[in-house]
Amino acid sequence: MSLNRRAVALTAAAITLGGTGLAQVASATPGNSWAAPATKALTLHNVKLLGKPVASRTLHISLALAPRDATAVTDAVKATYTEGSGSYHHFITPAQWRARFAPTAASVAKVTSYLEHEGFTHISVAGNRLLVTGDATVSRVEHAFHTSLVTGLIHGVTRITNATPALVP
Repeated sequence: MSLNRRAVALTAAAITLGGTGLAQVASATPGNSWAAPATKALTLHNVKLLGKPVASRTLHISLALAPRDATAVTDAVKATYTEGSGSYHHFITPAQWRARFAPTAASVAKVTSYLEHEGFTHISVAGNRLLVTGDATVSRVEHAFHTSLVTGLIHGVTRITNATPALVP
């Protein structure tokens, strides 16, 4: 897989958005209601910076959304594997999981709408609604997440990652 088709490290495979998704997409500005998600900027030890990526380069990024109730997910998994539990070895279907724990369809729609508004293409949502992927140029990714991207050699592999924390509305 070529570098531009890899899931960008924007540590973005880890942009974790809360259960409500992207709130107030239309009215959001960097000074009002923008928040730092779980992603962190690149730490610079053991990294050789190679410079800024070309602004017109297309990247494929992934955004991980948080389940609606992480504590309930943990409790359900524990109950499924705890002997004596009423749920012991009673596995739920993917549809049951989506109904109980997945981000709501409305939350996912806010995320995909925001990405479309920011010029992302090929937007896709995983069946469990925990992962949203899309393609955009470096400049669109930087604008959408109010971050700065850099190219670096990380453990011998060339990666594009964010040098400043990513922000989401």
